[in-house]
Amino acid sequence: RRSDMLAWISLTLTAPLLCAAPQEEVVVPPKPALGNAPSQEPERIEYESVISEIEGSQIVYHFDKIDVVSSGKSVRADRATIRLDRENYQKVAAGSMLLGDLAVDLLGLPGQPVKNAVVLEIRLEGGVYIDTGFTVIECDWLSHSPPRGVATLFQSQITVPAERSPNDWPWRMQSKYLQEFPDGTLRAKFARLTACHLKDPAYSMAIEELTGTPDGKGEYNWSPTTPWLE
Repeated sequence: RRSDMLAWISLTLTAPLLCAAPQEEVVVPPKPALGNAPSQEPERIEYESVISEIEGSQIVYHFDKIDVVSSGKSVRADRATIRLDRENYQKVAAGSMLLGDLAVDLLGLPGQPVKNAVVLEIRLEGGVYIDTGFTVIECDWLSHSPPRGVATLFQSQITVPAERSPNDWPWRMQSKYLQEFPDGTLRAKFARLTACHLKDPAYSMAIEELTGTPDGKGEYNWSPTTPWLE
């Protein structure tokens, strides 16, 4: 499910930040690859620079040219911004909240809002590329808000390569907006779907709005508006 992917993105980007308190406008040199990291941390996280600063009740990290790899999955973006609740972050740094499953403590269960969240927003911008091991996701920007349980992708393309598809056919969906809501509902606006392998597909099915509602069994019931061929 896409919500699992978003929780993974959030955790792999934020877990390394729990080890140090931020300073205002401090530029850190590129971080080396992590070795023998705990299972909840990424196998590798690299970036050209990072600035951490305090903005009122928030702590904000700005990354340039970030590249994260973990368990066969990867995330790349020109820029990443992570907003943390200052009070809750300091509790985590002090160890008072590091109990149980770290992923649940930080982000809650996939597709659900988080009470007293540490992570307020994760935003990826510019050349966003995400490989989940099954799908490849590309978009202009992605914003994930754990407290609201809402994620938004702008100008996105989701691809299942032929070699990963159950029937050996590629599958691709492009949409102007793709959102996930607290109840797990997925909604794509101005979407195009195709099984053509060409970069500029020879055919596609256009849908003004496509809504997927969880069926409680790990699948979705899809409700499209009237489609047309392009």
